[in-house]
Amino acid sequence: MRFLFFIGFFLGSFIYVNAQSPALAKNYFEQGEFAKAKAIYQEIYQKNPQNLSVAYSYINTLQELEEYQTAEKIIREQLKLYKNYPNLYVELGYNYQLQQETTKAKNAYQEAIQELEKRPNYAYGVGKAFQKYNLLEEAINAYSIALERSSNISARVELAKIYGEQLKHKKMFDTYIDVVKEQPNYLYVIHRSFAEYITDDKENTENKVLRQLLLERLQEEPLLLYNQLLSWLFIHEKNFKMAFIQEKAIYNREGKTNLQAFFQLSEIAQEQGDLKTSGEILDYIITASPLPYVKIKAEELRLQQQIDIATAKDYPNITKNFEKVFTTYAPDENLFYIKLQHARFLAFKLSQTSQALTQLKQLLTADLSMRKEALLKMLLADILVLDERYNQALIYYSQVQNLYENSPIGHEARYKVAKTSYYKGDFDWAKTQLDVLKTSTSQLIANDALELGLLIKSNTEEDSLQPALKKFAKADLLQFQEKYTDALTLLDTLLNQYKGYKIEDEAFFRKAKIHEHLKNYELAATYYEKIVAFYPEESLADDALFALAKLHQEKLNQTTKAQEYYKRIIFEYPNSLYVNEARKAYRENIPPT
Repeated sequence: MRFLFFIGFFLGSFIYVNAQSPALAKNYFEQGEFAKAKAIYQEIYQKNPQNLSVAYSYINTLQELEEYQTAEKIIREQLKLYKNYPNLYVELGYNYQLQQETTKAKNAYQEAIQELEKRPNYAYGVGKAFQKYNLLEEAINAYSIALERSSNISARVELAKIYGEQLKHKKMFDTYIDVVKEQPNYLYVIHRSFAEYITDDKENTENKVLRQLLLERLQEEPLLLYNQLLSWLFIHEKNFKMAFIQEKAIYNREGKTNLQAFFQLSEIAQEQGDLKTSGEILDYIITASPLPYVKIKAEELRLQQQIDIATAKDYPNITKNFEKVFTTYAPDENLFYIKLQHARFLAFKLSQTSQALTQLKQLLTADLSMRKEALLKMLLADILVLDERYNQALIYYSQVQNLYENSPIGHEARYKVAKTSYYKGDFDWAKTQLDVLKTSTSQLIANDALELGLLIKSNTEEDSLQPALKKFAKADLLQFQEKYTDALTLLDTLLNQYKGYKIEDEAFFRKAKIHEHLKNYELAATYYEKIVAFYPEESLADDALFALAKLHQEKLNQTTKAQEYYKRIIFEYPNSLYVNEARKAYRENIPPT
């Protein structure tokens, strides 16, 4: 019995090792142990010479060992087996090339091309084989044969890639555009390919080549594709006005059916700081759309833009704009979100909390969907917090939390319950709510909960720390109430009274954020610098470094300085949540050599 077990175990082991042999050989090859790889491939090949994959691996191993004659023998055996398979002539030519036998190599490559003339369906594979050995002209010939015989999108894409490698950018762009003409669903694939060459600098050589090419094509053949690609190019160059012109041309030629592209363009322009063009696009939507709900959405976005950049002197004009919208579109259920927006404007900008609450409570009596009711109650609660009526606010937040317990809006409501408790100094209850939110599916809420929870925990461990935290919470409330000067004054008082306390770096961070919001960028930078200089071991150090990097890159136009901060995150804080983003930003902003 033991003997039978031993035989069974031995045979099983043999079969396992044998089955693993190609993988083992590959591993040896990748480790540079070519002699060991050769021994295994040789044995497998001798048992099954028809296995072309193994034959290729065996040939490559022999070439690494400079056993070119044996490699040639294997290639020729395969040519007999597979009746002049064109790819094998590429392998034969490369084998000659490794021996510096240039004439023989060229002849073999030519044989591959000649075989393609008879069997053009192999052209794509032969082209890829040539590319593998960086034989770009031969690859072009192979792909060209494929395209002469029939439409072959894959061959055309590879051809475009080769032109790119050869820096023949006009040919590359031409070929890619022909791909999309033939197969429109390749448009986004081509966008990714173009993005390797196109920058935000309109004077970049490749930008100029593509722009000229598209304009020429548009004159010869007015295809929508060319307008679409021009719009894409102008967006990359942050020339949103020109992109807007192209989108209008597309809209008019498509029968004026879809304004979604304008909404997207307006959003991108706003994100990139071109508020003028973004507003013009929204005005165009309001004029062009025949649909009231589309017009109202554009009106809402336009009003929000005005609010975001307004100072007190602009508020009367914004009030008139709200009145105009209500007069133009009322009654319309699509005005719901603008009514919320108006109530927030009344409360937070005009300090008319009573009027805002009255309007919202009246709106609450309407027949609303559950989601609309939740959004309305959240705003009601926000305004009650603004008015420091915490208990009433907590009722509304809790109602939303219970209604949407396991959804993002429910998690947001729970977070606001915690934040409101924090404002009123009930730190224990705030901490209880925040602990629940650590596992929130919303990463933003989870991070905010973790941050506030750590702040409370580290500043309530001793009774002597709590007065400082209460002052800090009051400063946070003033910031929420948009009383920024009062918040800064209170933070200064706190810093004078509690020097050396744990909360000091948090106070500097809050001051930096407020000044950044007020566009006092240089001043904001000085407070972030204090955190990095005086509290390098604290949890906010990497946050401050990342904020400094973004500030110098996006607001102060000091890319070199931004690079220094990104580099510090990468090397000094390798476990930071920002390290991947810092690496990406650092690579993207390395100046060309």
